[in-house]
Amino acid sequence: MERLALAIRRYSMPLIPVAIFGWFNGMGDRYIIGAMIGLEQAGLYAAAYGLVSRPFLMVASTVELIFRPILHNAIAADNRKRIKQVERLWLAAVGVCSAIGVIGFYEFSDVIVRIMFAESYGQARYIMPWIAAGSALFNIATVLTRFCYAFNDTWNAFLVIGMGTAITILVLVPLVFYYGLIGAAVANPIYFGAQILLALFFSKRSEKHFHLTKVVQAVQT
Repeated sequence: MERLALAIRRYSMPLIPVAIFGWFNGMGDRYIIGAMIGLEQAGLYAAAYGLVSRPFLMVASTVELIFRPILHNAIAADNRKRIKQVERLWLAAVGVCSAIGVIGFYEFSDVIVRIMFAESYGQARYIMPWIAAGSALFNIATVLTRFCYAFNDTWNAFLVIGMGTAITILVLVPLVFYYGLIGAAVANPIYFGAQILLALFFSKRSEKHFHLTKVVQAVQT
């Protein structure tokens, strides 16, 4: 019982800062934009971001509901071949769906803006493709981060999201300062691309640690 309580505390403790950093990754850019170039530009960015990111998040959530239980079953059975197979299929499904979304927003941003926004929001057409690209990369980074959770390593998930937040600030602030709203949009694929590299590294580290722990436990028993 004591061991279980310790395992629960170890798993749950990093989730508090993860929630804070996760909120900043989703909302913090609006505050930075508002502080640097005005609330009007922040409002335009928020409207475009909300519209563009929603379908990407919906697709990613649907795909996750399909693959997550399969992944956990493979991990519970310690089936490494199956784990790799699920990882490839999950990333491929999210990648293909996200690529279609990026192409759609690149080709039809003018039409979407005319239908969904008032005339004063016309500038949104220039930032939507960049936000779509960032949303696609964010989906991939999220899939990789999910593997940290699946391998019971919330500390590595914390490192991915925490370091990703730091990179977001480092990239976003100078781009907004020099290029305004378009700079904020261009920052999206840059910092989410960096987050993919972080998630790839730490998810692999979580997997290695998980399998090593399994081997040690098997030897001890």
